[in-house]
Amino acid sequence: MFKYLVLIFIAFIIGISTPVFAQNKIYIAPETAVTWKDTGGDEVLDMGGLAADDLAVGSFLDLGANSRSSDYVFTFFVDQFETNPVVGESIDLYWATGTDTANFDGVVTTAPGDSSTGTAVLAETPNLMYAGSAIVITTTAASAKLRISGFIRFLSRYVFPVVHNNTADALNRTGDGHSIILTPVPAEVQ
Repeated sequence: MFKYLVLIFIAFIIGISTPVFAQNKIYIAPETAVTWKDTGGDEVLDMGGLAADDLAVGSFLDLGANSRSSDYVFTFFVDQFETNPVVGESIDLYWATGTDTANFDGVVTTAPGDSSTGTAVLAETPNLMYAGSAIVITTTAASAKLRISGFIRFLSRYVFPVVHNNTADALNRTGDGHSIILTPVPAEVQ
């Protein structure tokens, strides 16, 4: 009889007590960004004067061998054209990844270095990680400043950007500010 009273008492306590669960939130904790530019960036990517239907390949970034974020936010900026572009055409951004400095996705004609650009062939872009397209919305060369941003996940240690000028016009080559910014955004549980 006593054990039944104890069980009833325990059931009563459990039944009337309100469970309190800690509320967890997951925040994005941006870290130091890396910039690809022709000069003055952390990495090298020269898109100045990039010809119509041509590719630009940036230098590779070593994300590190230790624990790191796999989540990144990119900002891709195209700073004008040499001649008036056609509305609806695009500049396409791809990423190549690799587990070492010699083996990357696709067949890179000349592998990039950690401070030098490489070359690639257009036929290999389907083997790369497509990130997005900056679409031309004006026919005035000086007004055609394109910008896109997005989220991407890298599971490999080495990455580099590949830009396809999928338009009929060359990109601006004089004082250009073409760039790609890559920011690690690891999740932080609180």
